[in-house]
Amino acid sequence: MSSSVRFLDSNVLVYAVVKPKKNVDERLAKIKERAREILRSTVVYH
Repeated sequence: MSSSVRFLDSNVLVYAVVKPKKNVDERLAKIKERAREILRSTVVYH
């Protein structure tokens, strides 16, 4: 049985989860969306 370990930088989690207090520009919105995609693709349920 092989298992792979993946590490996720904490900044990805912050960008994906934390809601900004003010409106974000288009660049930051794209970063946040990509961070959410990364988070969704790395979550493993046991």
